[in-house]
Amino acid sequence: MKKKAIVDKTAETQEALGLVNPHESCYNRLIFKYRADRNRNVLKTVLEDANGSRLEGISFGDVKADLHYTENKDTVCLLYYPEINEFQGRRTVQAVIESWR
Repeated sequence: MKKKAIVDKTAETQEALGLVNPHESCYNRLIFKYRADRNRNVLKTVLEDANGSRLEGISFGDVKADLHYTENKDTVCLLYYPEINEFQGRRTVQAVIESWR
């Protein structure tokens, strides 16, 4: 009995710390506002939801295809996971984009 309680508590703790499922993907319809920066394999964007809340987004991979897909679209559907970005002592939440629709 005691061993099971310890295992359950460990699983609970790992889950609370995000160790069991490192990140959970979200699906949302967002307005593609600005292209903040573009590099060979990284596309940085600013996204806005229906309430006007803004979120920085970052996409790795085929930037050319991503730009072509979003070229004439104001609204895009995204599969992403939130991540804390720390740069020069400033911490912000950003959406790591896995897929565009």
